[in-house]
Amino acid sequence: MKIALDTLGCKLNQAETESLARQFIEAGHELVQRPDEADVYILNTCTVTRAADAKARHLLRLAHRRNPDAFIIATGCYAQRMASELIDIEGVNRVVDNNGKENLLHVVQNIPKRDNPQKDLTNLSSPFRTRSFIKIQDGCQNFCAYCIVPYVRSIETSVPPDVIINDINRRSAEGYQEIVLTGTRVGGYAFSGLNLKNLLARILDETKIPRIRLSSLQPQEISAELIKLW
Repeated sequence: MKIALDTLGCKLNQAETESLARQFIEAGHELVQRPDEADVYILNTCTVTRAADAKARHLLRLAHRRNPDAFIIATGCYAQRMASELIDIEGVNRVVDNNGKENLLHVVQNIPKRDNPQKDLTNLSSPFRTRSFIKIQDGCQNFCAYCIVPYVRSIETSVPPDVIINDINRRSAEGYQEIVLTGTRVGGYAFSGLNLKNLLARILDETKIPRIRLSSLQPQEISAELIKLW
């Protein structure tokens, strides 16, 4: 099927959407840029502000107006916080929270297919950006007074370092020159005794990617050792 993906919010959402895009392509689906070209439209939502919520609702309604036949799925943090608001929007067929986001391929595989004899699968690199976003961590339990994120991503988990390194080497082989390590709170990375500084040291030793960026690093998580390694 033809699938259109949209993303609102942080680099972590972008990383998760990129991962979904790869899953869809490897399963034989085709990525398209516009909702009116798609059999399935998926919006990865953000909910950090009321403006983000409003933009998500607008995009979902717009997708339905432009393509009433598309199967529309809302996922992400807004879906985690207020699924009932999203499912009431005309045209939205399914709401999938953050916990179910990794199962979206299974959801899509079970949607009845429309007749579409013209199928032109693109190569793996074309739907993605010049830099690649790689998720290394998820969740935050700091519960800062101004922030809703711990209520929609409360479980802190970290990706095994071997998985991260394999992903980076794969991106490098595809021609990427830059990777962005993303998470809800990347400074909270912890896996079997490894912290963020240890992970970066392994990445520098075991990959050839020329440029590394960190996103969502908080000031109190920056140590002298991390600065020295950087």
